[in-house]
Amino acid sequence: AYDSFLVGRAKNCDVVVEGLEPQASRFHCILQCKQGSSEIYVYDLQSSHGTLLNGKRLRPRTFEPMRVGEQLRFCADKPASCIAVLCGPDAAMAEEGEIDLEAFRAKAAKDRADREKAEQQDLQRRKNLKRLRLAKEAQRQMAATAFAAQAQEQLQARREEEERDRQKLHEVTWGMADDAMELPQEDLSEDAQKLMDGGGRLDLEKVRQQVKLTEKQEQMVTKAEQKRRRVDNLLREKRRLEERVSANAARVADADLDLDEPVLARSAGSAAMDK
Repeated sequence: AYDSFLVGRAKNCDVVVEGLEPQASRFHCILQCKQGSSEIYVYDLQSSHGTLLNGKRLRPRTFEPMRVGEQLRFCADKPASCIAVLCGPDAAMAEEGEIDLEAFRAKAAKDRADREKAEQQDLQRRKNLKRLRLAKEAQRQMAATAFAAQAQEQLQARREEEERDRQKLHEVTWGMADDAMELPQEDLSEDAQKLMDGGGRLDLEKVRQQVKLTEKQEQMVTKAEQKRRRVDNLLREKRRLEERVSANAARVADADLDLDEPVLARSAGSAAMDK
């Protein structure tokens, strides 16, 4: 005969509750029989979720008396899946006392009122949390809308500024040679005239200093500089060739004059001998 029973989920327990109560500990509690009597005690082994005896939580590592017909639950923190009832002779059952129906009804009513109050408080708490969440979402939506509108305005302003710069550059003549066709200065706007040099051509350095250029416009200015340098080089080469041609023509003319003078002298001598 056993004088104690080990209850738990471990397979080596006397009473295995694995699959019956998932919240029970591997070694949950002990049912201890008092030697020489029919009294039984429950000893909680400091289980994870505790032990209930007739709805009352037991203190860990403390012997609590248990009578036949009383109930054990192996989880005090959550609703238990398993209820154990101690069976035995009627003589070991607790004596039945008179039940005060008025006190029982009052206690039941109080428990029901407390439960309803707790449910109302929980409902109100959840409503407040939902209201707060909706207010935060509305605030975030308003902020996102405001930021989007601000970004759209900034984008529109930047596009307008780029368009003004583009128009300003289009108003300027891009003449690259002395014979390039240029618009009269009086037909240009005041901002465009400020970008011109003394020769009526576009001053690219002024363009860079006074106009905020886009990447594409900067490429156009760079290409214009390169083209202007090539044209200037060609003009210098043209002037050098013209000067060489002029010098060669002058030397040829001088050589012709030198050849004509002896011929004239010989003609004059022949005429004197004839006379």
